[in-house]
Amino acid sequence: MNKIKQIDFFRGAAALSVMLSHYFAWVPISEPFFNGIKFIYERLINLFQQPGEGHPGVICFIVLSGFCIHIPYASKQITALNIKNEVRYFYTRRFFRIFPLYWISILLGILVFYISLNTSLAQYIQTISATDSDQITLLNLLQKFFAFSEFNITKYSNTYLANAPLASVVTEIWLYLFYPLFFYFLRKNGWKFVFAITTVLYAAVPVYYLYAGAEPFYNWWLFSVFNYYIIWAIGAFISELVFGNIKINTDKILKLFFASLLLYVFCFFLMRHADAAWLKYIRMLLLSTTFGFFLYLVIKPEYKLKPNLLTQIFSPFYNILSFIGNISYSIYAIHAPVLFLLITLFSGYGQWPIFSFPILIVVLSYFTYLIIEKPTHELGKKMTKNF
Repeated sequence: MNKIKQIDFFRGAAALSVMLSHYFAWVPISEPFFNGIKFIYERLINLFQQPGEGHPGVICFIVLSGFCIHIPYASKQITALNIKNEVRYFYTRRFFRIFPLYWISILLGILVFYISLNTSLAQYIQTISATDSDQITLLNLLQKFFAFSEFNITKYSNTYLANAPLASVVTEIWLYLFYPLFFYFLRKNGWKFVFAITTVLYAAVPVYYLYAGAEPFYNWWLFSVFNYYIIWAIGAFISELVFGNIKINTDKILKLFFASLLLYVFCFFLMRHADAAWLKYIRMLLLSTTFGFFLYLVIKPEYKLKPNLLTQIFSPFYNILSFIGNISYSIYAIHAPVLFLLITLFSGYGQWPIFSFPILIVVLSYFTYLIIEKPTHELGKKMTKNF
């Protein structure tokens, strides 16, 4: 089975889960059928996300990001690379892959927010978008435009600007900026050294929580590069496993997968019956490792559970989710402002049109992919041909 399609399948599932979570949380509808579906979906998500935890779809996105960004370099050594050209190549492609759609999505959020101000739903849109009109300032816009909102610690939510999901895109931008340094230390010092440093950095968070009894600046920390770095690094380590740079046989990975899954379930029940809020950091780590090990078992060339396992299990949804995965960045970038716009435009037409919103978001995201994301990505490829 094509490895890229497998990754697109997981991206599609992650993007759809994030979009549907916001859809069920934000749309004002009281139909019994809708509320029944909402109840089932939220109970399912709650298996993976307790209050104060990051969305499981976002966590899987970050793992996939670390995995995919490292794939082209997992089989390479520093001595085989022209460092100057490789860095130019990497950053140019990342820029055109991320920033054009990111910038347009920021402006779209602000535009939709101002459109809603002239309607009866103005207060409602401000509430669900976590944005006030006095937060839309040139300073906040520039901070978000150039990804410096990552370091606006005490007033992080001021930079949501009616498109809060872009906060995790900001985190990814900083992870991409950091990647060449990560690769350098990985090749110079080996994966055990980098893994140890990563673990120590992450352990500082629950230790601080236990000591202080609270976490600092929650809105900032949840999306921060410091919180998501270890999740992203797990994806990169899984790439190293797939290419044999980390020598652990598949049977041990299978055992680690089940051990990680069982510990995750244990922490889930522990959090329900004990005052151990700091365990959310451990749960996030265990969810990341569980998904990472599963990703390895599916993609590892010598160990495909069956050539068409995902197709057999999820058919006919496999191709649908793979398609959604191909446009997942567009879905993730624009779904919040598009959802706010649809709520505003259809507020006077009853509740039933709201059922079509997820389909409309996917359709609009597909055209966004064709018009903005794909052409700018191809432009980045053309510009790096001679690097």
